[in-house]
Formats: sequence, structure tokens, C-alpha cells
Amino acid sequence: MLVVLLCVTTASSAALAEEKPKTTAERVAEVAKQTADAMAAAEQLKIVVDAATAKIELLSAQRDAASVQVDVLLVEIQLAEQALVTAAAQLDSTRAEIARLGGEIALQALRLEKKQALYAAHLRAMYREQQISPLEMLLSSRSLSDFSARLDTLLRLGREDVRQAREIRSLTAELQATRDAATAKEQELLAMQQGIAAQRTTLVQQRAAFEAIVRQAVDAVAIATGARNDAAAGRTQALASAARADAAARSLAAEFERAENAYPEIAAKLAAASGLGLFGSARLARAPMTDAVTSSRFGPRDGGFHNGVDLAAPLYAPVFAAADGVVVTVGHPYLASGDTAEVVIIAHGRNFSTLYGHLDDLVKLPPVKLGQTVKAGDIIGYIGMSGRTTGPHLHFMAIFNGKPLDPMLLLPPR
Repeated sequence: MLVVLLCVTTASSAALAEEKPKTTAERVAEVAKQTADAMAAAEQLKIVVDAATAKIELLSAQRDAASVQVDVLLVEIQLAEQALVTAAAQLDSTRAEIARLGGEIALQALRLEKKQALYAAHLRAMYREQQISPLEMLLSSRSLSDFSARLDTLLRLGREDVRQAREIRSLTAELQATRDAATAKEQELLAMQQGIAAQRTTLVQQRAAFEAIVRQAVDAVAIATGARNDAAAGRTQALASAARADAAARSLAAEFERAENAYPEIAAKLAAASGLGLFGSARLARAPMTDAVTSSRFGPRDGGFHNGVDLAAPLYAPVFAAADGVVVTVGHPYLASGDTAEVVIIAHGRNFSTLYGHLDDLVKLPPVKLGQTVKAGDIIGYIGMSGRTTGPHLHFMAIFNGKPLDPMLLLPPR
């Protein structure tokens, strides 16, 4: 039966929790998460922007280098084309020279042929003359002078024979050398023309390859630039979101500060209406908790002013009345200001009261009621996390004549 009751109580508490608006802690955590997420996104996008910028610089350098290479190759192609034109002209000139030499060779060959025919006739005559012995030549001569003339003619013909043979051999060799030189020159020019043509083809292919690199680099730069612009726009949006979240956090903090600043005024009004006399003691009877750790003191804090002390303790630890008095508030008196903290206020006189904030309002509700008289040491609530809090603790205040005092100064000495 006890287990069923506990389950029903827990379920009812859970249902109430679902119906309740977001707690201050939830709101603070939500705004903080939004700010952190936006800043993390902005940082990630900054990394993307920086990487895209570096990539763009690299691609631009590659594009510029390829463009320069294209210009160089264009000049080399133009030079190769000029060399082809020159080589073609040289080849035409050489062919014309070869044709001219061919004509001369034909004429010289004709002359050589005639000379060879004459030389053949001469050789035949020489052969016939050589068939006559000197004695027969002498006996057949009409006189000694005729013999001498015939012998001299024979000797002269022999010398002419030798000269003509040498001339024919020289002319033949010269013509052959001319033919060989012309043929070699033509082959050399043809090889040069083919080499220049092959070089031009290679240069054209290289130029096409570098132009492709330029186009690819231009496309890659455009893509990287688009990615960088998108990332930059996203980062701007993330920074704007972070700024909005930060503004919301500041607004929420200001809202909380205004709510906490309203604590003394409301507590003073409730104490004044309590019907009690003046608080005559100089100190409180006891501390509101045992074995608590002070996590935040009275005074300036985070650019604002902390009007009480925060005492950290385990969740659901009991909270005690610091002095005799009357309970003038139990619940969420500052809900209109956006503060969802569970609060108990005890008036100890019409001029003095104590406030106990962030009490649990889900599982272990405050056991006191409005208008109830309490004694110092009575349990008036339990440590919770209602309202603006990052952990279980008690916000403890002392309000004298409408102004907050440092409650630690009012506690009895240990």
C-alpha cells in the first residue's frame, strides 16, 4: 500500500512538473546552451572559412602558374610555326637549287657523253696506231720528218688521252658529290621540318593541357569561393545567433536580478503586515542549515549585487527556521517577475524577516503553512533546485527595515 502511495505521489508530482512552466535553471541552461552551440558553430565555420581561403590561395597560385605556362607555350608555338615557315622556305630553295643542279648535271652528262664518244674514237685511233711498230712507221713514212711528225702526234695523243680521262673522272666525281650533297641537304631539311612539326604538335598538346588546368583551377576557385562565402554567411548567422542568445542571457540575468532585488521589498511589506512587534534581538538564534558550505557570499557578484548568501548542501537536506517568527510566505511569490523559486519567508518582527529560497517544490514540499508560528530550529523546507540555480543550495537572506543585510553577520558564533 505504501509503495502504491509513493508511486501515485511521484506520478502526481511528475504531472505537476510537466504542467509547470520552465524553471529558471532550465531557462538559464537553455540560453547558455544556445549561446555555446552558436559560438561552437561559428568557430567551426571559421575553420571552414580559413580552410577555404587557403585553398583558394593555392588554387589561384596554380591557376596563375598555369596561365603563365600557357603564355610561354603560346610564344614557343609561334616560334615553332615561324621555324616551320623558314624551314619550308629553305626546303623549297634547296629543291630549286637541286633542280638547277640537276639541269647542269644533265648538260654536263651530255658533254661527258660526247667527250666519252670522242675519247672512244680517239682510243680506237690510238689502238690502230699502236698496232704499227716504230720500224713499220719509219718504213711507211715518206721522209724522216714525216716519221718524226707521226711519232710526235702519237705521243701528244697519249698525253691528251690521259688528260681527258682525268677530266672525265673529275667531272663525274664532282657531279656525284653535288648530287649527294643536294640529297643530304634535302633529307636534313625534311628531318628538320618533321622535328619542328612534331615539336609544334607537342607544344599544342601541352598548351591544351595547361589551358585545361587553368579552366579546372578557375572552376575550383569558384567552387571554393562559393563554399567560403556560404561558410562566412553561416558564421555571420551563427555569430548573430550567439549575440541574440547572449543578449537573451543578459536580459534573463537582468530579469533575475530585478526579481532578487524585489525580495527585500516584498519581505518587508509582509513583515510589516504581520502584526508582530519590533525585532529586539541583535542576532539570529541559529544557522538555517547544518554542515552547509557557503558557495556565494553577500555583496557584489558578476557585475550585480548578491543580496543574500548561498549555502550548498545535498538535495532534500532539511532547512531550519533561524529564529522564532510567523510564516508570511510559502510558494512562488516572485513568479510574476519570472522567478520560479520556491520560497519561505518568516517575519521575526514587523521590521525584520528572513528568506529561504530555492527550496524543493517537487518531491519534498515545505511542511509549513502561511500564518504558521514557528520556533527556531523547526524544519520549514528542504534543499531543492527551484528557480535560478546550477545546483542544490539555499539562498538565505536577512531583511531589516526593507534592506538586505549580510545574514552571516547575524548568526551566533560557533
